[in-house]
This record gives sequence, C-alpha cells and structure tokens, in this order.
Amino acid sequence: MEYFESLSQKNNGVVFHYCSVETFMKIISNLTLRASNIRKSNDYREVINCMDIFRIAARDACRRYNRMYPEDEIFKNFLKNPVTNEELDTDRLIERAINNESCTYYCVCFSEIGDLLSQWRGYANDGTGVAIGFIESFFREATDYCHVKYAQVEYNVKNIRNELTSFIVNRFENTKCEYNSRLTCSDYVNTLFRVINAMVYNAIFYKDTSFSEEHERRLVYYPFGNIRNLSIDHKSKNIATYQLYYDRMSELLETQEHHKGLIRGPLKFEKKGDNICSFVEFDFRGCMPYLVPEIILGPKCSLDDLDLRLFLLSNGFDLSYTKIRRSSSAYR
Repeated sequence: MEYFESLSQKNNGVVFHYCSVETFMKIISNLTLRASNIRKSNDYREVINCMDIFRIAARDACRRYNRMYPEDEIFKNFLKNPVTNEELDTDRLIERAINNESCTYYCVCFSEIGDLLSQWRGYANDGTGVAIGFIESFFREATDYCHVKYAQVEYNVKNIRNELTSFIVNRFENTKCEYNSRLTCSDYVNTLFRVINAMVYNAIFYKDTSFSEEHERRLVYYPFGNIRNLSIDHKSKNIATYQLYYDRMSELLETQEHHKGLIRGPLKFEKKGDNICSFVEFDFRGCMPYLVPEIILGPKCSLDDLDLRLFLLSNGFDLSYTKIRRSSSAYR
C-alpha cells in the first residue's frame, strides 16, 4: 500500500554489511548474502513490540471515522459485533496476522554508515571483522512488494500513530465512496484487514528510536508472500485448504527466483544449538564486479593486506573498482 511503499524512497548510495572474517570469506567465496529467519533472532521482539502502535492506530481510526460519519449505520454495525464475528475485533485481527506463519521474515541487515563503533562491536566480532559496502540501488531494484523488499528502517514508531490513523480513516472513506449504496459491513472488514496485512508485512522496517544511530537498511524476503489468502481466493472447494497452502509453499521453497541482478535461492537449513534454522541466500554474481565498491577493515581486524587482495582477485573482484581501507575508529 502506498503509505508503506514510501519507506523505500529515501537514500540511494552505499550501504554496509558488518560481519566477522569467517562470514566475510563465505560471502566473497560464494558471492551470496544470507538472509536469516528473524523469528529465530532477538530482532523479532522488535517486530512484535511495534504492533502495539498499530493496534492503537486501528482503534483510533475506527473511533475517529465513527465520529466523522455518525449517520453511517453500516459502520456502526461493523463496530459493535466483535463477539459474534471475530474479524471485527481489530486486536484479534492483528494478533492473528502476527501469529500467521506466512508472515515469516528472512532478513539481511545493512547500515548507511561504514565505520560505526557500535556496529563493529555488535556485528563484526568486536571490531575484528569487516564491513562490506554494497551499491544500494541493486537492492532497491530487487523489490517487488510481494516476496522481496528493500527499505530503510524507520525509528519514529510512536510518531507514526497519527499518520497511520489518518491513513486508515482515508481507506474507510474510499471504501464508502467506492461501494456507495452497495456498501456492507464486509467491505469495511476487508478494508481493515488489508491495512492490517500491510502493517504486519512492513513491521520489520520499524524499530525504537534508541536504535536510530544504526541507520539500518534491510533486505527482506517473505517466502510465503500473499499465499495466506489462497483458501479465500481459490474457487475449487474439493482441495483441502492446508494441502493448497503447503503445495504453494513447496513450490516457493524448491525454486529460485530472479530479482533483477539478484537470484534468490531455495530455503536451506542449518543446526543452531538444539534448533533447526532455515535461511535463504541471495546470489549477487550477476551484479559483479560493480556491486561492492568498498571494503572496510575493522579497528581490530588483523587481515594481511596482500592475502586479502589475492583472495578478492581469486573471486572475481576488480581492485581498481573495489577500494579497501581500514577503520579510523579508536577501539582496541
């Protein structure tokens, strides 16, 4: 939806992926970036936390619209039946969307800043790692708003409450004008449901202001995309809902997909502790040699310059284009 698509319209320079030397070697050797399942990381708590703002905005929008159009009896009926029809309960709608396994995020994180001490400490093995600079436009071009999206993280979660409330009210008004005399409660339900889906879809791009110094960007893969509505859209009733869902899921997991110069591979799996964790890789060899203009060595990185250059050359990098420098951070 246009409100959330505006997330992608800012900045278009170089962004940096901080990592350990071990991860750096895997990225360069394979020419792939790994997108990890954010449900298996601490970042997923951020996604859940911002839903409180979405809940408040949805409730505020319903109250505001009801005050603006007190003569709209259909909307009044829409509001006062949450007990008999769960779809009319905004909190339960959002909760259902959060818990829906089709809202799974696979994410690669970047920063707009290439030499940031907090990033070295947190994501580059306490400063001994590397920050790989990538041309941002390659990721923006991969965005399709269904399975893949690249955007900057917004840190004003609390400030978006009024904007989002107004956006939902506007959606209700458009619905009222579109259906006019044919308007039903279901039309308002569907309008709110579409907005909630968009909110959950984009929740991964919102974080608390305390993280604002990270200047984060995220490349996100949604493996199940819009298949959560298959059972609603499918006309044939002789196929079990779950079978249809898992057939489509299997199709997505077993195939690769081209997104401009990036190739999204099928999901893979690894063992972490006592858990099985899925991940997906973006192959960027189709963007070489112009995707990586800069590599920054961490303040405690001990990589040998000659071996590093030989390693990059052996993997197809053009060192007249890809520049290497060391961090200027005073961190030992």
